[in-house]
Amino acid sequence: MVGALIMAVILVFVIPVGFLITTGIVAALLGQTVKSDVDHRFEGTEHLEIS
Repeated sequence: MVGALIMAVILVFVIPVGFLITTGIVAALLGQTVKSDVDHRFEGTEHLEIS
């Protein structure tokens, strides 16, 4: 019975929180990568000031 309770807690709390944290990290890394790419492409133009 204790094992089932532990599994239920893991399924309800640990996995969703881990998923949200992981997607937040992936979004931050992707955003930083895209921003640095855009900054590099538009270096020396007026578009760099806008981004």
